[in-house]
Amino acid sequence: MRTYTPRTLAGAAIAFSLFVLTATTLALPGHAEVPATPAAPAADAATPPAAPAAAPAAAAAAPSGLPPLGQEVLAAPDSAKIAEITFVQNCAYCHGNQGSGGKARSLQCRDMKPDYLFETISNGKKRGSLVMPPWKESMDERTRWQLAAYIMSLKNLPSCTK
Repeated sequence: MRTYTPRTLAGAAIAFSLFVLTATTLALPGHAEVPATPAAPAADAATPPAAPAAAPAAAAAAPSGLPPLGQEVLAAPDSAKIAEITFVQNCAYCHGNQGSGGKARSLQCRDMKPDYLFETISNGKKRGSLVMPPWKESMDERTRWQLAAYIMSLKNLPSCTK
Protein backbone atom coordinates (compact mmCIF):
# COMPACT_ATOMS: atom_id res chain seq x y z
CA MET A 1 0.00 0.00 0.00
CA ARG A 2 1.40 3.35 -0.99
CA THR A 3 1.39 6.10 1.57
CA TYR A 4 1.00 9.71 0.57
CA THR A 5 2.95 12.31 2.43
CA PRO A 6 1.98 15.96 2.62
CA ARG A 7 4.84 16.69 0.21
CA THR A 8 3.49 14.37 -2.52
CA LEU A 9 -0.06 15.63 -2.04
CA ALA A 10 1.07 19.26 -2.24
CA GLY A 11 3.06 18.49 -5.39
CA ALA A 12 0.04 16.85 -6.98
CA ALA A 13 -2.17 19.81 -6.06
CA ILE A 14 0.33 22.28 -7.55
CA ALA A 15 0.67 20.22 -10.73
CA PHE A 16 -3.11 20.03 -11.13
CA SER A 17 -3.48 23.78 -10.52
CA LEU A 18 -0.84 24.54 -13.14
CA PHE A 19 -2.60 22.21 -15.59
CA VAL A 20 -5.95 23.94 -15.07
CA LEU A 21 -4.43 27.41 -15.38
CA THR A 22 -2.51 26.44 -18.51
CA ALA A 23 -5.50 24.71 -20.09
CA THR A 24 -7.77 27.71 -19.54
CA THR A 25 -5.30 30.27 -20.86
CA LEU A 26 -3.99 28.53 -23.97
CA ALA A 27 -5.17 29.73 -27.35
CA LEU A 28 -6.82 26.72 -28.89
CA PRO A 29 -7.40 25.98 -32.58
CA GLY A 30 -10.87 27.03 -33.62
CA HIS A 31 -11.16 29.70 -30.93
CA ALA A 32 -10.83 32.70 -33.20
CA GLU A 33 -13.75 34.38 -31.42
CA VAL A 34 -11.99 34.52 -28.03
CA PRO A 35 -9.50 37.30 -28.92
CA ALA A 36 -12.33 39.25 -30.55
CA THR A 37 -14.35 39.30 -27.31
CA PRO A 38 -12.54 42.27 -25.70
CA ALA A 39 -12.97 44.27 -28.94
CA ALA A 40 -16.75 43.78 -28.97
CA PRO A 41 -17.40 45.39 -25.55
CA ALA A 42 -15.03 48.23 -26.44
CA ALA A 43 -17.10 48.97 -29.55
CA ASP A 44 -20.30 48.95 -27.47
CA ALA A 45 -18.66 51.17 -24.85
CA ALA A 46 -17.65 53.66 -27.56
CA THR A 47 -21.33 54.29 -28.31
CA PRO A 48 -22.89 54.81 -24.87
CA PRO A 49 -25.94 56.80 -26.13
CA ALA A 50 -27.05 53.88 -28.32
CA ALA A 51 -26.57 51.23 -25.60
CA PRO A 52 -29.43 52.36 -23.28
CA ALA A 53 -31.83 52.62 -26.20
CA ALA A 54 -30.84 49.14 -27.47
CA ALA A 55 -31.20 47.45 -24.07
CA PRO A 56 -35.02 47.72 -23.78
CA ALA A 57 -35.43 46.68 -27.42
CA ALA A 58 -33.25 43.59 -26.88
CA ALA A 59 -35.14 42.69 -23.73
CA ALA A 60 -38.47 43.08 -25.52
CA ALA A 61 -37.26 41.01 -28.49
CA ALA A 62 -36.11 38.18 -26.23
CA PRO A 63 -38.92 36.82 -24.08
CA SER A 64 -36.37 34.67 -22.24
CA GLY A 65 -34.62 37.80 -21.00
CA LEU A 66 -31.17 36.73 -22.13
CA PRO A 67 -28.54 39.43 -22.65
CA PRO A 68 -27.59 40.24 -26.28
CA LEU A 69 -24.31 38.32 -26.09
CA GLY A 70 -26.13 35.24 -24.79
CA GLN A 71 -28.66 35.46 -27.62
CA GLU A 72 -25.88 35.88 -30.19
CA VAL A 73 -23.82 32.95 -28.92
CA LEU A 74 -26.79 30.60 -28.54
CA ALA A 75 -27.97 31.46 -32.07
CA ALA A 76 -24.54 30.76 -33.61
CA PRO A 77 -24.48 27.23 -35.08
CA ASP A 78 -20.83 26.60 -34.13
CA SER A 79 -20.98 27.65 -30.45
CA ALA A 80 -21.47 24.13 -29.10
CA LYS A 81 -18.65 22.72 -31.21
CA ILE A 82 -16.26 25.48 -30.13
CA ALA A 83 -17.08 24.88 -26.45
CA GLU A 84 -16.54 21.12 -26.66
CA ILE A 85 -12.77 21.56 -26.21
CA THR A 86 -13.28 23.89 -23.26
CA PHE A 87 -15.70 21.40 -21.69
CA VAL A 88 -13.21 18.53 -22.05
CA GLN A 89 -10.41 20.61 -20.51
CA ASN A 90 -12.35 22.11 -17.61
CA CYS A 91 -15.57 20.19 -16.97
CA ALA A 92 -15.11 16.54 -17.99
CA TYR A 93 -13.11 15.72 -14.85
CA CYS A 94 -16.31 15.97 -12.79
CA HIS A 95 -19.08 15.83 -15.40
CA GLY A 96 -17.59 13.03 -17.52
CA ASN A 97 -16.94 12.71 -21.24
CA GLN A 98 -19.76 14.44 -23.12
CA GLY A 99 -21.42 15.21 -19.79
CA SER A 100 -22.03 11.53 -19.02
CA GLY A 101 -21.60 12.07 -15.28
CA GLY A 102 -19.00 11.08 -12.76
CA LYS A 103 -18.30 13.00 -9.59
CA ALA A 104 -21.07 15.36 -10.64
CA ARG A 105 -24.51 14.68 -12.08
CA SER A 106 -24.90 13.73 -15.74
CA LEU A 107 -25.65 16.61 -18.09
CA GLN A 108 -26.91 14.39 -20.91
CA CYS A 109 -30.58 14.17 -21.90
CA ARG A 110 -31.57 17.05 -19.62
CA ASP A 111 -33.58 20.06 -20.68
CA MET A 112 -31.94 23.00 -18.93
CA LYS A 113 -32.44 26.72 -19.44
CA PRO A 114 -29.49 28.68 -20.86
CA ASP A 115 -29.64 31.39 -18.20
CA TYR A 116 -29.52 28.76 -15.43
CA LEU A 117 -26.49 27.11 -17.06
CA PHE A 118 -24.70 30.44 -17.55
CA GLU A 119 -25.38 31.44 -13.93
CA THR A 120 -24.14 28.08 -12.61
CA ILE A 121 -21.00 28.12 -14.78
CA SER A 122 -20.28 31.72 -13.76
CA ASN A 123 -20.92 31.51 -10.01
CA GLY A 124 -20.46 27.83 -9.27
CA LYS A 125 -22.69 25.69 -7.13
CA LYS A 126 -22.54 23.88 -3.83
CA ARG A 127 -24.61 20.80 -3.05
CA GLY A 128 -23.64 19.07 0.17
CA SER A 129 -19.95 18.28 0.00
CA LEU A 130 -19.84 18.69 -3.80
CA VAL A 131 -18.59 22.06 -4.95
CA MET A 132 -18.48 23.34 -8.51
CA PRO A 133 -16.08 26.28 -8.70
CA PRO A 134 -17.09 29.61 -10.22
CA TRP A 135 -15.56 30.18 -13.67
CA LYS A 136 -16.36 33.88 -14.19
CA GLU A 137 -12.84 34.95 -13.20
CA SER A 138 -11.07 32.49 -15.51
CA MET A 139 -13.42 32.38 -18.53
CA ASP A 140 -14.76 35.32 -20.47
CA GLU A 141 -18.51 35.79 -20.89
CA ARG A 142 -18.59 34.47 -24.47
CA THR A 143 -16.87 31.23 -23.44
CA ARG A 144 -19.36 30.70 -20.60
CA TRP A 145 -22.29 31.19 -23.01
CA GLN A 146 -20.63 28.75 -25.44
CA LEU A 147 -20.37 26.19 -22.63
CA ALA A 148 -24.08 26.70 -21.92
CA ALA A 149 -24.77 26.06 -25.63
CA TYR A 150 -22.66 22.88 -25.53
CA ILE A 151 -24.43 21.56 -22.42
CA MET A 152 -27.81 22.32 -24.01
CA SER A 153 -26.72 20.31 -27.08
CA LEU A 154 -26.21 17.23 -24.87
CA LYS A 155 -29.98 16.77 -24.65
CA ASN A 156 -30.00 15.86 -28.37
CA LEU A 157 -27.57 12.92 -28.24
CA PRO A 158 -28.69 9.70 -29.98
CA SER A 159 -28.82 7.97 -26.60
CA CYS A 160 -31.44 10.51 -25.46
CA THR A 161 -34.08 9.47 -27.97
CA LYS A 162 -36.78 7.25 -26.57
